[in-house]
Amino acid sequence: MSSVWRKLQHQHKLATKFRFTAQFRELLLQCCQKWQPSNVSICWTHRKRRCSTKLRKWEPTITDPYSGLIIWPSKDAEILDIVTTLYRDTRRDTFDDKEWCFIVEEVTMTGKHKPIASVKINMRLFINEVPGVLTELKLRLKPLRDELEQCVLHLVLSCLVIKEGNALDEDMRSVASLISVQGLNQDTVENGVASDDISCKVATENLPEAKTISYKELMYATAPVEKPQSPSATPKVKRRSCCSHLLKPFLPFRMSL
Repeated sequence: MSSVWRKLQHQHKLATKFRFTAQFRELLLQCCQKWQPSNVSICWTHRKRRCSTKLRKWEPTITDPYSGLIIWPSKDAEILDIVTTLYRDTRRDTFDDKEWCFIVEEVTMTGKHKPIASVKINMRLFINEVPGVLTELKLRLKPLRDELEQCVLHLVLSCLVIKEGNALDEDMRSVASLISVQGLNQDTVENGVASDDISCKVATENLPEAKTISYKELMYATAPVEKPQSPSATPKVKRRSCCSHLLKPFLPFRMSL
């Protein structure tokens, strides 16, 4: 039902497909004495779409044993790419809001991902149609557990226009709207596989051939069928002329006229 509502909202709108690239530089985690993470990863998500970085080991600094700084060198940079569709009205130049979320997750020894901090960014604010322009961001994430005091993410964001067209075109629709909640495997979400690599296939080999019927035939087919009653079950009604006993006193008067 939500996909139908989004499709109605995108009517009479223009769609532009963008490719956003995030290159991570630093991640600062200020913890406490009770808890420090062992391994962390960064996830970039929107609804059922998700892509994440490799595991990074958290190590405390020399000055503060509860503060850890993860640095990605330029030679071994961690890059995440997403392809998303933004919509705008034909009478306006600005795109509609669309939020993606950066989530810092703790990865346990059993491989379970637990979110510890998150921040939402509006992708329309970072649109730049000039190729090669980089936007440097320093985001302060909201802690999701009490033991985490501070989380700061430093990254560089770039944007590239892929295609423009009508919002209702099949190739312009967002991947998240094409994948239903029931059709998405939960293991895919847990393993951090990007939904851009997922293709929805419909098996049509064993489907019966479609038959076209008219509106009259459809109404006849869906009309309720009344069950005929047996003669014994039908009550006998004594028929008589309507109000004939009331008209008898007035018959002579009417004949005299």
